[in-house]
Amino acid sequence: STNVVFKVDSSEKIRIDSSGRLLSGLNASVRNTAYLQLKGVNTSDIALYWPQDAATAGSSISWLTDGGAAATETARIFCGQTTTGADGGYIALMTHNGTSVGERARITSAGLMGLGTNDPGDALEISHASDPAIRLHYGSNSGYSIISMDSANNLTLDVDASGAGSNSFCNVKVDGTERLRIDSSGRLLQGLTSARGSF
Repeated sequence: STNVVFKVDSSEKIRIDSSGRLLSGLNASVRNTAYLQLKGVNTSDIALYWPQDAATAGSSISWLTDGGAAATETARIFCGQTTTGADGGYIALMTHNGTSVGERARITSAGLMGLGTNDPGDALEISHASDPAIRLHYGSNSGYSIISMDSANNLTLDVDASGAGSNSFCNVKVDGTERLRIDSSGRLLQGLTSARGSF
């Protein structure tokens, strides 16, 4: 097999191997499916620089596939400048929903994360056009619980929403100690972990 090797001062720096992989700091591929491989001394960094000062400036990494007859973008990571004339940037995660590529999540310059919104107001903000919810699923267990909000801003905590378990309950702990519980019969228990009778 034939390789193309680039040397500086008689020392190899870059290689294109017979499979078309570009190797920097390597003379042999370390992963056959990776067509760009970089090896540094202590770190292997990639720096993307855009020489423009504008709120619309940025750079991205895209993934494409032949999902048909032509290359189609499936996902993208975009890093952009927040405002013109100032430091600060954001990262946006985008995916293709079958129609177009759109932003799904963002980390702002302040470290706030938004799912379904590009302007989160707290450490984590979740926005959805229809009843935003968080589903909590424990490993291989088929059951799950849901925290959700409706269009009237009502909050719902649905414990064992799928009904996979029995005698499920919801409890509130303070400093690691349980203080309040709602059991599967709807009884409110304070200072107790089980009911002393049916009431």
